[in-house]
Amino acid sequence: MLKSKLLSDNNVVRDYSSTKTPYSPDEFDTPSPYKRPGPRDYGFETKLRTGGMLARGVKNSRLKYKPKNNWSSEKALFGQNDYIDILGDENIRPVDLIQGPKWVVGFNGNELQRISRRLRLDGKKLKLEKPTVHKNLNKRLWYLYKKYNSHRVSKYK
Repeated sequence: MLKSKLLSDNNVVRDYSSTKTPYSPDEFDTPSPYKRPGPRDYGFETKLRTGGMLARGVKNSRLKYKPKNNWSSEKALFGQNDYIDILGDENIRPVDLIQGPKWVVGFNGNELQRISRRLRLDGKKLKLEKPTVHKNLNKRLWYLYKKYNSHRVSKYK
């Protein structure tokens, strides 16, 4: 270790290595505008046992195996209405169990067919009770008619 020694005016050797500087080098540094990293995994609690080897003769406190109840009400009655026409009398069909508007029940088709079916079944009632809905359905029907038939070429054009 080097010791800094200086000669003074009286030719006396002085040792300045033991004297401390009045400030530390980090004292005048500007603080960083960025967040300094704090403690990692704060509040984390491991669920594993970290206490070393297990002692012999001590039973482990694990949960005991419980088999699933395959005859619970949810599992036993799952899909009970799937085979009504096979298991029950032939008078009931799955379509009969569906509830909803008349134009939707048992219907399979596109939007143009659905709107025309609705106007066919409820058109007079809609025109009297809800004229705006009737008008909008007619506009939508006309738009879909033009859209679906736009690829057809008329031989009279």
